[in-house]
Order: sequence, then structure tokens, then C-alpha cells
Amino acid sequence: MSCIKEWVLTEPIMDIVDPSVVITDTFKLRDFGLERITMDKLDFSCAYELTAMESINAHALVTWFELEFNYGPTDNVLSSSPFMPKTRWKQTIFYLKQRLELKEGDHIHGSMAMKRVKYDKCANFKLSVHHGETSVLQYFTLN
Repeated sequence: MSCIKEWVLTEPIMDIVDPSVVITDTFKLRDFGLERITMDKLDFSCAYELTAMESINAHALVTWFELEFNYGPTDNVLSSSPFMPKTRWKQTIFYLKQRLELKEGDHIHGSMAMKRVKYDKCANFKLSVHHGETSVLQYFTLN
């Protein structure tokens, strides 16, 4: 599989993630109000912190989205979370070029930034991950 290693490390993968392989708590990266958002405000950068729930090696970060519909007679949530029923939108997996050796209770922190490519459907991501002495900085393009 070495022939696809470079590609995997530069393009996030859309796939179903089994909730049993999620080894940290979760963190909300960003909130967008869809009723007021404009395309030029979709770019973001934010810090995150996660806590390991078990001792194991981490190979990737996983993201998903949730849409809250709360303007009708009942509130509804459409979630692409691995902890919810599967959807066609799946999750987005950012494979790391270096594994993180975690112990239960360890903290992982870093930042994620997204910048859309104007006049195109792709987006560029900058991901930093820090754990103890390990620091990973990677760039991804989602086509």
C-alpha cells in the first residue's frame, strides 16, 4: 500500500467510521448559522483539545457535521457522526503522517484551519496535532 501513502496523507478520506475505533472524547470545531452564513465566511481556524479514553495508538482525526433544524414545530438534528445512524455523508478522516502513542487520560491539542479555493469545490486544510513531545503539521486538500 506504499504507493498510495502520499495521497492518503494529503487528501482526507470520506468513509464510515465504526464508533468503536473512536478513542478520544469529541470537540465541536465550529458553529455556522446557515440562515446567515455567506460563502466568504466559511473559512475558519480554531483550536481544539481532546482526551484519550484508552491507551492505544492514534492514526487519524475524524470530523463530521450536524445540522440543527429548530425553526419548525419540532427540533430535528441531521448528524453524520459515527455515533449516530449511518448517512450517505459519512465522516471525514484525516490520516496522520505520524502515529500518536496515547495513554488513557492523555491530552491531544492543536488547531484546524479550512480555506476554500475560490471558484472551485475544493478546500484546503491545515491540521496541527500536539501530544507530549510529538507535533504533527499537515496540509490536506479536499476535492
